[in-house]
Amino acid sequence: GIAFEPVVSRADACATVGLSKYDFIVGFVGRLVPQKNPLRLIEAFKLVRAEKDNAKLVVVGNGELLDDTQKAVQEAGLDPHVVFCTDHQARPLMPAFDVLCCSSDYEGIPLVFLESLRAGVPVVTTPVGGTQEAILPGDTGFVAEEFTASSIAKEVMKVARQTPEEKLCMQDKANVHGDVFSVKRMGSNVRKVYEGILTGGKKVLLPFILCMALGVNIAQAAP
Repeated sequence: GIAFEPVVSRADACATVGLSKYDFIVGFVGRLVPQKNPLRLIEAFKLVRAEKDNAKLVVVGNGELLDDTQKAVQEAGLDPHVVFCTDHQARPLMPAFDVLCCSSDYEGIPLVFLESLRAGVPVVTTPVGGTQEAILPGDTGFVAEEFTASSIAKEVMKVARQTPEEKLCMQDKANVHGDVFSVKRMGSNVRKVYEGILTGGKKVLLPFILCMALGVNIAQAAP
């Protein structure tokens, strides 16, 4: 589970990164390494900028591809629209994002997905691992069909085109779904499972064993 901290306001988070709350802010949080494919992120953002002239990109992270990523931003003429935060904690910045973008080639269940959802920020991601549990397409974000910049940009633009009412609805659904992964919620669900084992005998123990054998997340499976 995740021990979530109180979320700061969007205005405060935007002020920290030097952007306006009226910008459409795409966020990226992660190591700038080949697995995360930040160069694909820059390509996707360039496509988004072509359609959304108030789009900004905030890159929170550092790594071996930092120089290459900054060079790609410069070559694309995106310098005025991209903010690099190489030494910031990510959580206090997340409320500034309109959408979190994952451009990775592969993942497990990215912790940043869960943190983003809990902050009420929808996620757009390549079809990596963990998307089935964290992303409910159309409710808490969107999953790109392919591992391409154009496919990512297409899904980001779905968020960009939302009406204010649709945006608030998705933020609320993201926050509610993110709570499923909180320490308090998961701890409570796990406790219910073990209490059921102690009081229900074989009727509860057999499903428990099956869940463990199949790798099912019992914290989410519990009623």
